[in-house]
Amino acid sequence: MRIVTVALILALALTASAQVRDFGLGLIIGEPTGLSAKWNFSPPSAIDFHLAWSILGGGIAGGADYLFHFGWLESPWRPYLGVGGRVAMFEENKGKFPEGGIYVSGRGLIGVEYLFLEGHLGVSGELGLGLVFIPGVGFDISGGLALRYYF
Repeated sequence: MRIVTVALILALALTASAQVRDFGLGLIIGEPTGLSAKWNFSPPSAIDFHLAWSILGGGIAGGADYLFHFGWLESPWRPYLGVGGRVAMFEENKGKFPEGGIYVSGRGLIGVEYLFLEGHLGVSGELGLGLVFIPGVGFDISGGLALRYYF
């Protein structure tokens, strides 16, 4: 039974379409959790955006990242590296930001996206490490799972 299951998964992965569509809209669950959008403007390049609620900080966070997808893997799997930033506004005495206020950070990230349903649906997971530079210097971690529908 295990051999049949593995064979079916491999057959699905190898025959699935890796067609990349231009714009996707959906949800991200993690840190932060909320709305996610992605614009694939060239074969290896994309920009993703989020506007979400920060679970750890108790406030609203928004950000954008430039993504570079590796083209060496001809399958629905699309690994990527990215760089970007985020702005967050936290309430006082919440989570890891006890002072509240506005925080600005830059970040680098690593992730992978899987496309299926002829490229109309994408699932991705990513991890970002950030450097907070406003109001002071500190470190930040973010990431999660996103589900987007591509038009």
